[in-house]
Amino acid sequence: MAGLPGGYDRTVIRGEPESGKFSVFYFRGTKLCAVDSVNRPLDHLAARKLIGSGTTLTLEQAADESVNLKTVSSET
Repeated sequence: MAGLPGGYDRTVIRGEPESGKFSVFYFRGTKLCAVDSVNRPLDHLAARKLIGSGTTLTLEQAADESVNLKTVSSET
């Protein structure tokens, strides 16, 4: 887990829960507040950077596996 999900009002799943490899992105409004990752260490590392830097990540970007989260977090 990265961040604190308290008070979230939206979630986005990245990956396939059935595969046992997925992440749940928690948003308060449009702000990313936490990510739970299961067998997706790259999502976890990127989430720590995104949350720590306050980088804006849209719900659409979080859901789209073609979006490189590391690239999004380095654009700040």
